[in-house]
Amino acid sequence: MKIHFSHIIRRYFSFLLVTCFTVSCDVYQDFEGCPTGFSVQFVYTYNMTNVDAFAEEVNNVTLFIFDENGIFVKKQYEEGEPLKKEGYRMLVDLVPGTYQLVTWAGINKKYYESPELIPGKSVIEDLKVKTVRLEDQTEREEMDALWHAYSENVTVKKDVYTQYVASLMKNTNKLRVILQNTQGKSLRSSEFDFTITADNGFMNYDNSLLPDPEITYLPYLLEDQMIGEETDGVPLTVAVTEMNTMRLMANEDYRLLITRKSDQKTILNVNLNSYLLLTKMEEHDMSPQEYLDRQDEYVIVFFLTPSDTAESGYVCLTIEINGWTIRLNEGEL
Repeated sequence: MKIHFSHIIRRYFSFLLVTCFTVSCDVYQDFEGCPTGFSVQFVYTYNMTNVDAFAEEVNNVTLFIFDENGIFVKKQYEEGEPLKKEGYRMLVDLVPGTYQLVTWAGINKKYYESPELIPGKSVIEDLKVKTVRLEDQTEREEMDALWHAYSENVTVKKDVYTQYVASLMKNTNKLRVILQNTQGKSLRSSEFDFTITADNGFMNYDNSLLPDPEITYLPYLLEDQMIGEETDGVPLTVAVTEMNTMRLMANEDYRLLITRKSDQKTILNVNLNSYLLLTKMEEHDMSPQEYLDRQDEYVIVFFLTPSDTAESGYVCLTIEINGWTIRLNEGEL
């Protein structure tokens, strides 16, 4: 059978066209002949594992769309099962142009306040999110996780399918704090008051912090955990608490304060951010702020040694944070 060279050329270009439609469009690259439109894919890889945890962790997402001058166009919301599908993308109907996109994922009225924006009138600077707190500026509930992404100069083209990837950053942190007596005596959570104070509850559209009174984060969990037996057979317990806080800023002095209820003596009063950064090992090739932004859960064990010379009756010479042991000289706290 004689095959003409022109037939081979036609078949080759036919193959390229089919490939464009079935492969390139599926991965949302810009090729002529592919469907038109615009979509946003949300990913959460900005964590310590660099693995996308969006489908696993995020339950709702709100996309706020502004034009290139910062005028509000519209918002889109999605929640539940669609977000759990692999490679979820939000289809957005927009005319060709340049836009600014702000994403808040996990936002809800119970824990976070945000304004109602008016298309064509509201501006991007109106989009502020505030952590809900009581009138005395305390927060004592376990808050839902909150994520943010901001993108400038996102272009929607005419007659071309375009996908934009919004990389989320988590704004919330959970801390599990444990107090353990080094001499084999029980400590109970009811004996202590635990607080975190930080002015980190009011966020601008770009996730920068706005002036705001300090929030006092209080425990949403207090319990005693048995770790053995004292010498007389009595259960040996450690005091355990869990608290949340919003975004930790490397250069700020957010305080973790632990006092004894009976006499209000201070057991610990530390710069929380500084002590968490002690766990940033050299192999973490990132800035202090990036480390705090990527890490979102901490387990901190304070080993308290009874002392006759300390005003509180204890000194803390050893701290364990996320499995890393830090030894201190007396008086460093």
